[in-house]
This record gives sequence, C-alpha cells and structure tokens, in this order.
Amino acid sequence: MTKEELQTAFARLHRLSLKVDQKSGAGFIDVYEDEQKNLHLHHVKGIKSTDEFEDELLNALMWAWNMKDYLKEMLNSQGKDPQTVEDLINSSDTLCLLSDLANGAKHGKLKKSRSGQFARLDKVIITIPQNAVSKITFEARRVETDVEDSSKVELSAPVISNEGEVVGDAGLILSESLKIWESIA
Repeated sequence: MTKEELQTAFARLHRLSLKVDQKSGAGFIDVYEDEQKNLHLHHVKGIKSTDEFEDELLNALMWAWNMKDYLKEMLNSQGKDPQTVEDLINSSDTLCLLSDLANGAKHGKLKKSRSGQFARLDKVIITIPQNAVSKITFEARRVETDVEDSSKVELSAPVISNEGEVVGDAGLILSESLKIWESIA
C-alpha cells in the first residue's frame, strides 16, 4: 500500500462524506394512507429524498469501514503489526458501531456484532425549519412544500440497537470514524 493509494482512498471517503452533507436535491413525494383509506401526498421540493440520503450515507459508511483494510495493509507494508488496527477498532465505540452499520448494509443482517448491540439505521428524519421554506401549499389530500434554503434542513439517521434504543447518529459515526482513521494514517 503506497502513500498515494491511501491518499486516494481518503480523498474518495471525503468526497462521499461531503455528498452526504449536501441537502439540496430535486425533491420527492411521500404517499400515505389515512384511516379511511384515502391517499395523501406530500411533495417536497428543493431537497434530496430520505432514500437518496440513506443510500449516500450507507455508501460512505461502507467505504469508511473499508479504510481498516487499507490501514492494515499500510502498516503491514511498513513492517508494523496490522493487529493494532483491530485493537483500535475493538477499543472504540464509534468504530464498533461503524462495523455493525457497514456489515449490516453489506450482508443484509448481522450474525455477529462488534458493538454487541447489532446496531442498524433507523428511519431517516427530516427537519425543515420554517425559515428554510419559501412556500407551503395545502390542497385536499396534498401538501406541497418548497424548500428555498436547503442548508437549513437537517437530515439525520438515528442508529438503534437490537432492543430499539438509540445508540448514536450515523452521520456523527461517519465523521468521527474518519477522524480516527486519519489519526492512524
């Protein structure tokens, strides 16, 4: 593993992380059904969908987890013990949660858990403050929200344990793990 190869991997991870942080997008439509079986539409314009956010986040989390292999190879090429990376992971709650999230996304379900919590993403949450909205239109069974300033929107992905308890936020886990990996490199 050359220094240039490692820098390329970190550059990719930084680009993916920046993509997760961008909130603007074409918009999306949510459809839901009320108790009387009437369909309702909520059309949000100006921000990316929760599905797009989750796809980008999971992609970045998996690449963040893959950094362990790059770092172990780097240490090995320097004649150092790659086990130090595994030891660091096992001593870090952040990296153990990262492992659960990335491996859960890759395999669909975890058979074992580094964190011991079988951590997974919960439903993505969008918070749109009033000062980010230029217009809200209400019609029968339809609401349309025009987001003018996407930078004020919050998209978050709570991380929950197998008991349903919130154990972290995926965006914070991503940024903290990147800092940890860079401290090794």
